[in-house]
Amino acid sequence: MNPRTRFVTVVVAAAVVALMFVSCKVTPEGISATLAFDEMGGATYFEGETVDLDGVIVTVLPTQDLSGEAHRGGNAIVLDSNLAGGSGYELELNDACIGLNFGGRVIGIELRVGDNGDWVNLGVNGTLRTQPDLPGVSVAGVMITAVPNGSDAFNLTIAGEIIPTMYTIGGASGEFNLVIGGSYVHIDDVVSVAE
Repeated sequence: MNPRTRFVTVVVAAAVVALMFVSCKVTPEGISATLAFDEMGGATYFEGETVDLDGVIVTVLPTQDLSGEAHRGGNAIVLDSNLAGGSGYELELNDACIGLNFGGRVIGIELRVGDNGDWVNLGVNGTLRTQPDLPGVSVAGVMITAVPNGSDAFNLTIAGEIIPTMYTIGGASGEFNLVIGGSYVHIDDVVSVAE
């Protein structure tokens, strides 16, 4: 093999190896977790606050209404109102969302959701949906089902690969597996499934 052919072969081989490393980016596996909020009864969290719940990073974010306008200054309160149809204390989101980061890739999330306001936000894999009601929400790449479990309450299941992705809502941003909230939304019994 002449030197020029050898040089071209080495360059092509190096390019192939580099392409393999870029295309094989590994997303770390997240954690399997269950969040019931019972131990936090009475706590209030304001926009921008972050808490670590058994390895899951939870951040209070603004919400976005049906016209796309951001609503700031909301909060998340842990109450025993049973509007999500869960096991006890639940998180009430008043003009706010929460972002949940499970520390890497998960293959499913289940939770109880009370959709009691004018709109609901749901963000998965970088796509944020805003709808008047939870049923019928869809995001490409995952299967979302909302099965009624009471008046305006649903068992929400998101199945498929869910990776932490950057979201920006009303100037606040962060990487989350799931963003959920709205004008008056309750959540409870959040379960993530890692492989």
